[in-house]
Amino acid sequence: MGEQLAWRRSDFFDSSSNLLREFCDVLFISPNCAQMGVKVAITGGSGFLAAHLIKRLRADANVDEIRTIDRKPFRQLGTIDDCPPSSVGFPPLIHFQCDLLDVAKLEKALDGVDVLFHLARKAFEYLFFADQKALNDRYSRDNLEATHSLLNTIFKCSVPRLVHVGETRTKAELAGREKCGKILTNGQPFHALFLRPTFVYGEGEKRLPMALKKVAERHGEINEIAGPSNGMLQYIYAGNLASIMAESMQLLLSDRAENLSGTYFYCMDDTVCTKFGEFCGPFVHALGHRMGPPIVNQWATLFKLFIEQQIRSLCGWEVTPGGDFSAIALRFLFNYAIGFSDRTMALNLKHRSKRGGRSEWTKRTADWIGREMGEAEEAKEVREEQRQQKKMETEGEEIVRRLG
Repeated sequence: MGEQLAWRRSDFFDSSSNLLREFCDVLFISPNCAQMGVKVAITGGSGFLAAHLIKRLRADANVDEIRTIDRKPFRQLGTIDDCPPSSVGFPPLIHFQCDLLDVAKLEKALDGVDVLFHLARKAFEYLFFADQKALNDRYSRDNLEATHSLLNTIFKCSVPRLVHVGETRTKAELAGREKCGKILTNGQPFHALFLRPTFVYGEGEKRLPMALKKVAERHGEINEIAGPSNGMLQYIYAGNLASIMAESMQLLLSDRAENLSGTYFYCMDDTVCTKFGEFCGPFVHALGHRMGPPIVNQWATLFKLFIEQQIRSLCGWEVTPGGDFSAIALRFLFNYAIGFSDRTMALNLKHRSKRGGRSEWTKRTADWIGREMGEAEEAKEVREEQRQQKKMETEGEEIVRRLG
């Protein structure tokens, strides 16, 4: 295992947090008030995180109906939830294919909803795109404009509860927090909780594996940046985040909603930070590629990449086949050391991720990547033969050059 950087609570703090939460529950906070017939809606309902959440919600006897909202057709990941949308004994799944900026369709989707999970957003792009303006416009449209449209429709349709899942301190989250406690059209108060997950992974997540695959296809391997504290990040398995979302819903349905409304939680499986190269290694291998030696001269590499990508942006050049990490993504994944505290989550939620469970969750994810995105054995052998042939040719040319 690689070097690790820890921001871990002491055992005493961990136990005292539980005692404090239970003490508050008993003395002045009512226990969760289970409500029968709860109708929930999920934006980004065709995404991988929604699939994990749907699996969790369909096991909740209090959920009466699940609505998914997405621009794309509904896509169910069979490896996560094998129950068809109309399974007997499970709440029905109803899909609304619409854009969050299409207010008329959005109003129909939110009519009568008790709890809304907002998962839809333009996620972080790992790969470099020459047209940076178009990429920035998509971020603004899908994250900020879409959330403003959703909040306006929430108040018009009187949706009383929101669980917002997003990135750290975004303008979209701040817009939602400003609405907490305000009165809806029907006279009820609006309450919301805001989850800030760290690096999310799990079955169904294709964006990171696809980026790793394209970079490996272009460069032959994935190289991390050398250094004891480079690329130190925290992670959370999508199934565990789904449990946190479901518990957040129960908090909003309880008498604690008014006290907690507007609160944000950093969500992670462990406060210990792990090098990204160590974390993503099993995924790279599942794709049929390999991790290369660490980059020692990081600043020269980053400067060279920055200059190259600036030139490509000015000229509008894209690279095919394969791709490159953007300079921002490379620094975030392999250069930065980022850690958050889970204190607020520990004080307010009962969820605790299984200690030592990440190896199991990583294996599940790697197995899924291998099945869905990995190369067939024959293709791997052909590619390896081509790589070895190219290496021999390069070495031969170098020998000839030296002798000549």
